[in-house]
Amino acid sequence: MGKQLRDLLENHNISHEIISMHSRRLNADHAVIQDVYDGAKYQNIMVHTEAFDCLSLTFNCDGVPIFKSSSCSIWPILCTVNELPAHLRRNHVLLASLWFGSSKPKMETFLEPFVNEMRKLNDEGFNWQYRDTLINTKVKVLIGVCDTVARPLLQNCKQFNGMHGCGFCLDSGVRSGIENCCVYPYKEDSVLRTQISTKQFCQQAFEQNKSVYGVKGPSMLFLLPDFDIIDGIIPDYMHSVLLGVARQLATLWFDSKYHNDLFYLGGAITRIDNDLLTIKPPCNISRLPRSLTMRKF
Repeated sequence: MGKQLRDLLENHNISHEIISMHSRRLNADHAVIQDVYDGAKYQNIMVHTEAFDCLSLTFNCDGVPIFKSSSCSIWPILCTVNELPAHLRRNHVLLASLWFGSSKPKMETFLEPFVNEMRKLNDEGFNWQYRDTLINTKVKVLIGVCDTVARPLLQNCKQFNGMHGCGFCLDSGVRSGIENCCVYPYKEDSVLRTQISTKQFCQQAFEQNKSVYGVKGPSMLFLLPDFDIIDGIIPDYMHSVLLGVARQLATLWFDSKYHNDLFYLGGAITRIDNDLLTIKPPCNISRLPRSLTMRKF
C-alpha cells in the first residue's frame, strides 16, 4: 500500500487536489453533510492534521464470483483516499489484498496482512517526493464499506438472519413468517452497539466459547488504530433500502396478488410510469429511470 500511495502522489498529478480538499474541509460548514470530511468521526481524528501529514482510507471488501457457473470467487480489499475529491476517488482505487478460493476466506488469515500493513503506515508512514521536498505521510483507515453478508464476517458476528444479528443495535429480533426469518420490530428503547461494548462481548464470547449478543469473538479490525468496528462500517443502503424496503413497498403497491387491498396501485401503473420516465437525472447518475413493469430487474 505504501508503494501504491507513493506512486499515486508522485506520478498522477493529484497533490494539488489534496491541498485543495484540505482547504475546503477547513472552511466547510460541517453542519451540512456533503462529504466524508463532514462526519463527526473524521473531524475528531483528522481535524488537527495538515494536508500531507496524514491520509485516511475507505476500504471495501466483498466476494465476487469469477464465473456464473463456477463455485470459485475472489475477495479483494480495495481502498480509496478520502482526501481526494469524490470524482477522483473512483479513478484511483488501490488494491490492498486479494484472496481466491472455492469458499469464503478465514477472515483472521485474510485480514492479517492488511491490518499489519495499515498499522505500520499509521505508525511510520511512507516517504514520497513533493517537488524538491521529501515528505513523510501517515495513513489511517477510517471507514469500511461492505454489504450485509460480508459485514458480519469482518466483524466476527452473527449474520442478519440470526438472533442478535443486527450490526448496529442489541435487539435480539423475533422469528416471524413462513421462512422463519428474523425481524426487528421498532423499539423506542433500543440500545445501540458501540466499540467498547463489542470488545467486552468479544472477551465474554472467547471465555464462554459461545456468541454473546451476536458477537462470536475477536476481529482483526480491532487492531486498526482509530478504526471503530461499529460506527466505522456503514449500513448497507443497497440491500437494506433499495432491495429491501423499496422493493417490498413496490411489491405491495404493484403486484397483482394484492389487487383487492386498498393500497394497491397497479391500475395506475401507466400514469406513474409516465411521470417516472420524465425524470431527467443529472449526469453523475448513470442509472436512468425505467418502467415499474421492469422492477424485478
